[in-house]
Order: sequence, then C-alpha cells, then structure tokens
Amino acid sequence: MVIFDIIIITLVLIYFFKFPAYILIISGLLILLLGRLVNYPLRNFYRGFSALNKQDWDDAENFFLTFLKEIEEQPWKKKLMYYNFGNYTSDIDAMAHNNLGLVYLEKGALDKAETHLHQALSIDEKYSKAYYNLAVIRLLQQKPEEAQPLFDKAVEFGFENSSYDQFVSNVQKVYGEVNRF
Repeated sequence: MVIFDIIIITLVLIYFFKFPAYILIISGLLILLLGRLVNYPLRNFYRGFSALNKQDWDDAENFFLTFLKEIEEQPWKKKLMYYNFGNYTSDIDAMAHNNLGLVYLEKGALDKAETHLHQALSIDEKYSKAYYNLAVIRLLQQKPEEAQPLFDKAVEFGFENSSYDQFVSNVQKVYGEVNRF
C-alpha cells in the first residue's frame, strides 16, 4: 500500500509540477528504506505484536519478553519509537508490558497480567489501554466496583468506548457469562 502511494504521489509531482522523476523515486525509496531500518532493532516488539494479532499467545509472550530484555540491555532502542507512533502512548516498553498483560489475560494468568499492566502504568501513568485492560481483569475477577473507576480512567486518558455498560457487555461477549478464570 505504501509503495502504491509513493508511485501515485511521484506521478502527480512529475506531471503537474515537472519534478525530475529520478529525484522523486530515490527520495521515496530512501524514506521507505529508512522506515525499515528504524524498525529493525524493534523487530521483536513487532513480531510479538503480530503473534498477538494471530492469537499465538506463546510466541507473543516470548517475543515481548525478549524485547523487554533487549530494552533493558540497550535502552537506546526506546528512542526509536519516536520515529513511529503509538495510539495511546509513545513508550514502547509500556506497550510491551500492556501486550504481555493481554497475553497473560488470554492464558488465564490474571496475576501475571495485572503485574505487567501495573508496570505499563508505572512507565506511563496516562496509558489508557492499561487502565482499560485492568478494568477487564477486575470484571473477570467479579469486582465491578473496582472495574468502573479503572474504566473511567481509561476514558479520561483517551480510550474511546461508548459507556461503562457497553464495556461490561463487550467483556461478557468476549469472555463469556461464566467466569472461566
């Protein structure tokens, strides 16, 4: 998709603005290549994210744990996230902890999930996804009185959801009426 966009923009600039084609093509390829180079040191994060999307919980767990170890040993990698973007935080280690929380949530290890979500919040105290996921855990633990303030914090810090009732309904839909944990 990105290559298609580069081609269209290049053709428009050549046709309407008489830019030399070779300069535009080289510029587009450099931008594409630099994006790939920046992402390379973050590859275990992106592999974990891909495994998470495929619901391959074991691979996601391994990739995120490996990534967090890399970040600990080479903290300069965290700065590369500024060349990318996150929807709710720019701290890639907070995202990794949140994603590990999701992995453990899906595996039924709620204590481990909660630990990683709290670590995400210790890195970025306004990370709305971590608050949201903690609210999910509280509902699964059948503690709705603790879930609502967490949900409200998630909304306050930018998580978009229609209402608390809709949130409860979604959690029940995804995890079922019966508490499987």
